[in-house]
Amino acid sequence: MLIDSDEHAYIEEKRTEANLKRIASFIFIILLFEFVSIIARIFKRSGIVYGTSGIAVDFLFILVCVFYSLTISHFVHSKKTGLGFKKLLYMSFWVCFSFFAMFFSTIELKNSGTLNYYAAAVVILSLFAVSSLKEIIPLIGMNFVYQSIIAIVYHKWELAQYCIIAAIMAVIISQLLFSFFVSSYVTQIRLEKTNEKLKELAETDMLTSLLNRRGVEKRLELIWPNTMRSNGKIIAALIDVDYFKLYNDKFGHIKGDECLSVIAECIKEDFRRATDVVSRYGGEEFLVVLTDMDDEHILDFMTRIKTRVEGRKIPAGKTAVSPYVTVSIGVAAVNPEKTMTFKSIFDNADAELYNAKNNGRNCISFRREIYR
Repeated sequence: MLIDSDEHAYIEEKRTEANLKRIASFIFIILLFEFVSIIARIFKRSGIVYGTSGIAVDFLFILVCVFYSLTISHFVHSKKTGLGFKKLLYMSFWVCFSFFAMFFSTIELKNSGTLNYYAAAVVILSLFAVSSLKEIIPLIGMNFVYQSIIAIVYHKWELAQYCIIAAIMAVIISQLLFSFFVSSYVTQIRLEKTNEKLKELAETDMLTSLLNRRGVEKRLELIWPNTMRSNGKIIAALIDVDYFKLYNDKFGHIKGDECLSVIAECIKEDFRRATDVVSRYGGEEFLVVLTDMDDEHILDFMTRIKTRVEGRKIPAGKTAVSPYVTVSIGVAAVNPEKTMTFKSIFDNADAELYNAKNNGRNCISFRREIYR
């Protein structure tokens, strides 16, 4: 499965997190097992005699497990800990585990002629370690090479073959689980991306790539309460293309769409703040919502929009305003109160736009004053 760099980074983060959590679960299981095993050996109920050194190594293994358990619990959720350190943490644990498994497997082979510890070790590595091929081969390989050599030293030729089969099966199982892990997260990532894209499309005007009415409503759900809390100002500017119906009738709808796209570019050029909302609100009407701006700057921005549109010199045909396409702008600015809704501000902006149209168009109406 082909994955891009963003997907790979996300999967590596999730895989590292999963490895650390699996180690924590495995340590809990192994500590229970070791406790029971040590008790059995002390009371000589174990079938294999490990001796004092075996019990000492068992205790050492328990101490190592406790150390890793405490370390993992400290670092697993820490955002300050780098991914590289977390990977080193889980890989070093499995290397330590492999060395202990080799020690006990050697004792088992010497005393009973079997390699159950080896089999258990490679199965645990294949099931618990979510590892890529380049990670799992060294881990299983070191167990395989060591146990094969020990089997040959003790003239257990059939066990050497058993080591090969167990190692191959462990690698296959490991990579099947790894592939499943990767594919499940890739599917999840791509589904989330698709949902985000669909959400974006649902809130975006396809012609101009500006927000549509639904997108404005979603943005206002965030902006409105924040502005209320800070006792800030909200500005709504309605921008209407003058005599656009006549333009469509003369030049056709394709040219009309091109005209709207150009005007959209003119409008959004100056608005780059996270709280700035620029939208195509319907037909030839655009809505700009701004926050915390004084009257001088509001007029400056609106004048630039009007001048920029006319400066594109889009032929308009015969109109009473200009030989080029122009816009009329109605602006309302208020400090919202608790009982106020955005509709009341929008209605004020609409009334200002109506005032601009009644005063010859190609102008700005703000606080009932006309600016050209």
